[in-house]
Parts: sequence; C-alpha cells; structure tokens
Amino acid sequence: MKNEDLFAAALQLSAPWFITKVDFPGTAGTSAARELHIHIDFRKGAEFPCPADGCGKACPVHDTRDLVWRHASFFQFPCYLHVRVPRVLCPDHEVRQVNLPFVRPGSGFSPL
Repeated sequence: MKNEDLFAAALQLSAPWFITKVDFPGTAGTSAARELHIHIDFRKGAEFPCPADGCGKACPVHDTRDLVWRHASFFQFPCYLHVRVPRVLCPDHEVRQVNLPFVRPGSGFSPL
C-alpha cells in the first residue's frame, strides 16, 4: 500500500478526491520539528453536490481556493492538509464552497 492510499483511507477520502503528495520533512534523530503535510486535490471534470440545505444537485466546479487545515496530533505529529477546495455554481443557490469529507464533527481538523 502506498503512503497516499494509507492517508486517503485514514481521512475517508473517496473519488473524486485524491492525495497528490505526502511530505514528512525533518530528519529522524534530530531536534528538528517533524510535521506531516498532506496535499489533496480532486479529479478534473468532477461535479459536487450543492452544499445548500436540502439541495444536493450535482453542480460543476466554478473555481477553487487553496486552503489549509491543521490537526494537532495526527499519527503523533502536527499535520497540515493543503487542499484545492472547489466552489460550485448551483443554478438555485449561486456559488458555494463544497462540503469536505474530512471536515466533520470530531475530526480534529481546524481551518487556518
């Protein structure tokens, strides 16, 4: 199993989401702080459900924003998720940021 697959499973990511890169900078055996950096993207052409309450229509991506979330202790190390976050254009609700699979109650991730 590749690192990307392991972290995708831990974050409960599924298509169209995928991990592009996992970085674990720092050198073992030194006092350098070790942090885990996970980069997440989505497949080109993906549609997402409108996040407005009760809507859920499949909508095309309007634009994206690069955002970062932090988890205080993911696998015992500070963890940062670098995500290309899509916003969809819903015919009924205009432009809205999609719901992200790892942003759920109790997940421990906070936006920066």
